[in-house]
Amino acid sequence: MIALCVTNLNARTGETPTILAFGDSITSRSDSYRSVLVPALTAKQLAFEFIGPNKDKISAHAGYGGKNTKYLLSISKDVYSKYPADIVMFHSGHNSFSEDKPVQGIVRDTINDKVHPNPSGAKKMAAKWLDALLPLLEKNDAKKARKATDKPEQ
Repeated sequence: MIALCVTNLNARTGETPTILAFGDSITSRSDSYRSVLVPALTAKQLAFEFIGPNKDKISAHAGYGGKNTKYLLSISKDVYSKYPADIVMFHSGHNSFSEDKPVQGIVRDTINDKVHPNPSGAKKMAAKWLDALLPLLEKNDAKKARKATDKPEQ
């Protein structure tokens, strides 16, 4: 399951948008989609800040290795109350592969160990997240620029 939830980005126009990457080990690992996504967003020179209870060399996040969707749902309210992000990226489901029997052709060329993405898989995931995030962050930057030009001169 992958979901993108935008909470209050419009209400905070002019402020740096916060992003909470929330999920299982695909989110927590330092070789995950975040290792591609964060540099890609930075290269676009857009304002953003990843937040969350965990932090590594890439960014803050709320990734919990080995945890399933049921567990993540059980802690989601507490995590979000402590880290109320403008955008929540939710990724979960890989820890139930043994029961779900994924389609082989989809995962064969993107995984290392039957669960975690290889570099190709991480790039594919990051590209999907980037496609979803760019319009939101670009729109926020445009509003921020307009707001700055609307200020009266002193």
